[in-house]
Amino acid sequence: MHFLILFIFFAFFPLQATAEEGRVSSEGNLALGVDACSFRGDDGPYEEVVIRFPAAQLAFETQGDSLFVARYVPRLELFDENGNSVKRIEGERVFSSVKRIDDPEHFVYDIARFQIPAGYYHAVLEVKAVGNDRRGRAVFSIEVPEYKTGRLAFSDLFFVSEIDPPSQNFEADSFLRAGHVLLPSPEREVGDGAPLYFYVALYEIGRLAHSVRFQIRDRFGHAVFDHRREFPTYRGDAKFVEGIPLRGLVPGTYTLSVEWQFGQDDRGRARFFFC
Repeated sequence: MHFLILFIFFAFFPLQATAEEGRVSSEGNLALGVDACSFRGDDGPYEEVVIRFPAAQLAFETQGDSLFVARYVPRLELFDENGNSVKRIEGERVFSSVKRIDDPEHFVYDIARFQIPAGYYHAVLEVKAVGNDRRGRAVFSIEVPEYKTGRLAFSDLFFVSEIDPPSQNFEADSFLRAGHVLLPSPEREVGDGAPLYFYVALYEIGRLAHSVRFQIRDRFGHAVFDHRREFPTYRGDAKFVEGIPLRGLVPGTYTLSVEWQFGQDDRGRARFFFC
């Protein structure tokens, strides 16, 4: 599988947030994958919307003797519960390659990062290829709970397609988590027999001894994978880059959950994926 990533787009605003998205409804003739997650960085919590689509669906033009260039325009808009537009991020992006791309597994990735007040939002993302009639549209919801300083907090579960890919044609720092470059898997689809890779972080543990439980459940709620780890008193934050083998699972929808237990206190995150 090949990867190229060009142009990361960001917008930062001075308000705290975290997020959990709903299902994504997509349409159009651009094979657009979209996901939304919440994290916390050095400058505070932020939302992240990632997109992925095949580079072969762009319209390439030659530039010079050895460069192929294509353009696309993403537009992300968020609406509050009253239907008011509260945030918009848009702009033309440039994607380049040293050869013409025909491989449907050769992807373009892009990221929007921003901060927004706690609440429920309706998000509309549109991506249009420049030079042909390819376009995609995705509609999804984002729930942004309130982050409070000094209290235990969790990132969302971030599904990963590739860990430390060999390709150098992307902005590695934009996808760097826990010392690894993690390319997103926005469709949350795992191929037959492939492991499920993901990232999750726990903030402000307060040096409490705790256990972490990783579990995969089928659509009936039956656990098909269950693993627990015990941790003594240690650092204030914990970051996990994990891979779970899925050999033998029948095709269908599953739920990944990660739970932390501190004494009698249980907390965690859960998201669905497809196998």
